[in-house]
Amino acid sequence: MPFPFKRKRHFIFITVVLRICIFLLIIFCHTAQGQHLTYAVMLRNEKIGELYVRQILQKGTTDYKLESLIIVDKIINMKVDYKLNAHFEEGKLIRSSTWQKSNHRVNINTSTILVGDHYLVESPNKKTKVHEEIDFNLCMLYFHEPNGRKRIWSDSYGEFIKIRSVGPHRYELLLPDGKKNYYTYNYGICSLVETEQLFTKINFLLIPNKAN
Repeated sequence: MPFPFKRKRHFIFITVVLRICIFLLIIFCHTAQGQHLTYAVMLRNEKIGELYVRQILQKGTTDYKLESLIIVDKIINMKVDYKLNAHFEEGKLIRSSTWQKSNHRVNINTSTILVGDHYLVESPNKKTKVHEEIDFNLCMLYFHEPNGRKRIWSDSYGEFIKIRSVGPHRYELLLPDGKKNYYTYNYGICSLVETEQLFTKINFLLIPNKAN
């Protein structure tokens, strides 16, 4: 009876494939761990957008992805789209890219790439080399409290910027243009970012039920 035999063999094949898929899924889940944070972008008491930050850990490497969309429909209409990607290996930045568009105009487009013993930092109007190791950048501020750090790497500006403690679990970040951002932490995770943008103050407030 060849037909029942073929059905049995087909069933065994499908069972083996499913087991392999389940095994690979289990391996991936153990080797890649991710955490997502979502922030409400607040202008005074009005929500004008959201910020999404993602951290992916996998066997000595860490990837960070940051995206935000801000829309202001007031006296001045403004739409700001921002993206930042960074890849670390063994705690050292290997490459990052940051991009920002305001009202359909790209005003930030910077990349940082490790090339041999230095970093090559490129933007449309500038190209520089950095000979210091980068082990902490802007994306990491959302997942790691910068205890004891005096400066971090700004992927947007393409340079190190100063940071200092100004209270319990609260830090001041001094930007090259003189503006100051403040980061507040709760259990090691950034819960509030206070910034000066678009001629006003904009806050990023962590949405608890969207942090996982």
